[in-house]
Amino acid sequence: PPTPEQEMVEKATSELLISSDWGLNMEICDRIQNHPDGPSNTMKAIRKRLANKNPKVVLLALTLLEACVKNCSMRFHVCVGTREVMEQIVRLSQLNKQSELAVKDKALELIQDWGEGFKGQRHQLPVFYEIYRLMREQNIRFPQVEATAPIFTPPPKIPDDNLTREQLEAISNHHQPHEYAPAPRAREHHQQHHPQRQLKTDKLRKDLELIKTNTEILSDILASCDPTKEDIRRNDLAVELVEGSRAMQPRVLSLVGEIQDGELVEELLLLNDGINRVLADFDTLAAGAKPTPRSITETPSNAPTSAPTNNDAPLVSFDDSPVPPAEHMAIASSESATASSAHAA
Repeated sequence: PPTPEQEMVEKATSELLISSDWGLNMEICDRIQNHPDGPSNTMKAIRKRLANKNPKVVLLALTLLEACVKNCSMRFHVCVGTREVMEQIVRLSQLNKQSELAVKDKALELIQDWGEGFKGQRHQLPVFYEIYRLMREQNIRFPQVEATAPIFTPPPKIPDDNLTREQLEAISNHHQPHEYAPAPRAREHHQQHHPQRQLKTDKLRKDLELIKTNTEILSDILASCDPTKEDIRRNDLAVELVEGSRAMQPRVLSLVGEIQDGELVEELLLLNDGINRVLADFDTLAAGAKPTPRSITETPSNAPTSAPTNNDAPLVSFDDSPVPPAEHMAIASSESATASSAHAA
């Protein structure tokens, strides 16, 4: 079932709206601030709307995202300041159709505003400035925007005092969305005596959540594709997500036999099933046919169900080696997808 955040975001970005519903936008900001899952659930919902084919929906989603960044705190900023989110916005800044120019300008405006606004937080949120700097080096022309309000104005009644030094270091080191709910008491002993293993486990969960989000976005794109009117192979975002999914699946499967956490194993298996479904649907659409609806537990007959013997390194190593940078794990990263594909070949 959809989360409350997803329902609110879909309503706030409805194609039936004449303009942004600022009352609802502020309600979404309050939801982000006051609920543990608010930041991650809202960002996931907004990413789905950013992948919509209707430019009006995408523009409303960008406007909502801007409002959330301005009015929410570090918990949300860290969900936005990832390579996956920012690269999705960069793609929007490259649109050229007449009907999409407003979306292009808004995307460029946000990249510029966030690049300048978060410049002083480069150690905690480096992606904002890094992408902005790279685009300026490529002589990308940004719109002239009059600075009428600060980039972010988090409400003073929601402090970030509960973000510990270790959590802020985790943001800086891994550049991935984190949720900062206090750990249950049952985990305190384990965390105190196995801090490195706990960090790797937490990071693995975040990487899996990222892959799951990308899979859901790809599923939405495929579900809205009519093969009689559109060649799915010309959808750059869909192709990039598919390439990343194919590259990442062996790593997901390899972890099934390596970890002891039964709950994590179940998450990995469900994620693998989801990857199988979207890859099969993409191949069907690429062949010019409409995918046949399947039950949630049904797996395509040609889908891999066990890890190949010659597979890449897992998402997270559970030996004593350092935790690899999180951006290397993103299935939306074209570099990792290309490298893994070349390895497989």
